Amino acid sequence: MDMQASRLTVAHFDCAAPFVVAVSGHRNLHPDDLPAVADRIFEALTLVSDSLRHCALDFLSPLADGADQLFAAQVLRLRAGSPDPSRIRLLVPLPLPLPEYCAQQGQGQSSGFEQRIAPLLRQADAVFVIPEVELDCGACLDASDVQYARLARYLAIHAQLVVAVWDGVPGQAAPGGTLDLVQALLGGFERNRDKRSARRLASPDF
Repeated sequence: MDMQASRLTVAHFDCAAPFVVAVSGHRNLHPDDLPAVADRIFEALTLVSDSLRHCALDFLSPLADGADQLFAAQVLRLRAGSPDPSRIRLLVPLPLPLPEYCAQQGQGQSSGFEQRIAPLLRQADAVFVIPEVELDCGACLDASDVQYARLARYLAIHAQLVVAVWDGVPGQAAPGGTLDLVQALLGGFERNRDKRSARRLASPDF
């Protein structure tokens, strides 16, 4: 009885691996759509949280304009209303160091982008640059495209669930874009040049 009682004092998610949710989506969301999109994202995150009450939750968002920032804001909203906020973490994986990322995302106006993400960064549990790994497609991509293609692969490998804020319109997949990520999740991708890769989502090497 004493042992059983002591077990009850342990946080209910301490012994469970985190369930990881990532986001990918459009950057240029129409302002009129933002409230509805935010509510739908929050509904999805709430469903995950309510369904996995005995599991820590990690949410991955690179904080690009549009869907990424909207997702991160809803993660913080979910955490603020949770009776157990410590089990909900906002993690920010970046394809390159933060100053360079802000310069690229800001398109010449890095200070504006920095101001938009500053409140989210302050409340994030971790901000980190993902490891540099070789991609099969790397030789045919520009250096900046490789960085974002690598980020999409990272999200696809590490997340059990990806929230795609996407219009669903097929087309040419930009490296690292939402369509690129969706196609990787649906069809798999080559992790390396070995024939045994066979487009499998194998154990992560980063």
